Amino acid sequence: ESEAERLTSEIAAHNDEIATTTADMKAAKVARNAQEEEYLAMHQNFTESVQAIAKALSALKSQNYERPGQMPAFLQGVMPMLMQEDPDLTFLPDVPTTAYKPKSADVITMLEELQGKFRLKVEELDKEEVKRKHASEMLAQDHADAMAAAEAAVATKTESKAKHLQQAEQLKSDLQELAKTVEETKSYLAELTSLCGQKADEYKARQGMRTEEIAALEKAIEIMSSDDIKAAAKRRSAAPSGVAKALLQLR
Repeated sequence: ESEAERLTSEIAAHNDEIATTTADMKAAKVARNAQEEEYLAMHQNFTESVQAIAKALSALKSQNYERPGQMPAFLQGVMPMLMQEDPDLTFLPDVPTTAYKPKSADVITMLEELQGKFRLKVEELDKEEVKRKHASEMLAQDHADAMAAAEAAVATKTESKAKHLQQAEQLKSDLQELAKTVEETKSYLAELTSLCGQKADEYKARQGMRTEEIAALEKAIEIMSSDDIKAAAKRRSAAPSGVAKALLQLR
């Protein structure tokens, strides 16, 4: 039973480990989902930025000349990114009217540099995502291995515990049977001892009677062997019997 108690304690520890690992797996999955969502959002943002810059560059290179009017739509879409790269970037009006003279070469150069930076960010983002995904998969595998090991240990020790409990019950049954046999043996031994004592007393009594009989026989033999008895026997054998005397008288 002590072995079963030890196994029970170890099984409980393994079950706690399984519960903890399960919670860790859920937390890791939530964290990984958050990372993936963040990656997808940033990847989409950078990709769209690269695409927008590509369109702006194409339009800007095809329309690289001075003209009056509003700022072209393709520039309006990328101006916030350009201003982040170079806050001093300006458009120089010729006159206080709606005409403007863009720094086309500078803008094209800056857009190309910005496009390169965004492409580099997309590559870095992809590489980082590959690393995070690999780390997540490794962690998931570690959790799975830990779960499998703990579950296998629980199964093995549960089976071993059942066997030990069964053996303990069998030992209890055997012990009870042995105790019963011992009591029966004690009872039989007591009866046998009593019977042996009775037989011994009877034997002693018989031995006493036989001793007395032997003594009486020895006494009788002694008497029969005495000289007086021998002489009387001779006299008796020498005298005719009464029957013989009667026959003699009839003759």
